[in-house]
Amino acid sequence: MLSAVYFWHPSATAGSSCSDRHRAWVLLDTVAYTDMDEDEIPHNATSATACTSSGATAEVTLELADPPGVSSWFVRCTTKTKSAHRLFCARVVRAEGSLLLLRVFAGSSDDLFVYSAGSWTQPSLHLLPRPNPSCKVTDGVAILPRGGDDRQYLVVIPEMQLTHRDCSYVLHVFSSQTERWSAKVAALDWDDEETDYNNIVFHRGGKVNVVDAGDHGGGGCLVVGWVDLWQGILTCDVLDANPVMRLIQLPPTRSGNMVDDYGMGYEMTNAQSCRDMSPRQQAPPPRGGPRAPPLRFSD
Repeated sequence: MLSAVYFWHPSATAGSSCSDRHRAWVLLDTVAYTDMDEDEIPHNATSATACTSSGATAEVTLELADPPGVSSWFVRCTTKTKSAHRLFCARVVRAEGSLLLLRVFAGSSDDLFVYSAGSWTQPSLHLLPRPNPSCKVTDGVAILPRGGDDRQYLVVIPEMQLTHRDCSYVLHVFSSQTERWSAKVAALDWDDEETDYNNIVFHRGGKVNVVDAGDHGGGGCLVVGWVDLWQGILTCDVLDANPVMRLIQLPPTRSGNMVDDYGMGYEMTNAQSCRDMSPRQQAPPPRGGPRAPPLRFSD
């Protein structure tokens, strides 16, 4: 049963072309087919393999369909004795450019993989080392291509640090260049009039957008926006040595769309049933971070 889909650009790498084999974009199911016999799992030009943290071999294969059809993907895990794991699951955590961030549960392992389409010339699957044990993979995890090359990317996991008086974030960042995780504290800009404590505490950034990426005034930046359709957009330049989080509040919902969820208030309902947000092209802002993100809002 189809659970949800990701809008994915498998041919988004530099120099790739769009043809029947190189689709510009696809709708990809978020959940993989796993519990299948070996002769039922396809093997084609999209297949890529890597070892899991427990030493098993994981193979990922895609079956792409022209939109509006939904593309499927398959994962098979085999141990060193060639026996297959049958009780495991795999899902897409995030899709960005030609990259997929996958989470695979197999046996005792819980692993993050990065699948790269590689313009279909040589797809690859890469096991990420485990982040800090205290770091949990949340819906706010982001994968960020760097430099127009799908072999260079960052994976960012924001972790909220909440006390009764203050709030901050720890950004856990994996770099494909160093093959290591690092962590840095991102303070909240309480002097900003829109960065409200209550909005921050209840913020759940399930949707991630790159708000700004470029070289402004001689310095690189990579501003990421974690979108909560009720609480607003939490923005941060993840490349900054001393990152700062700022909240951009969204316009109030139209009165006709405010749903009282059994007296709990409209913030407890699924916002995507009445509003959404998507990225759009916009000229880069001056250095210092944008005040209005390049996003299209519908209510």
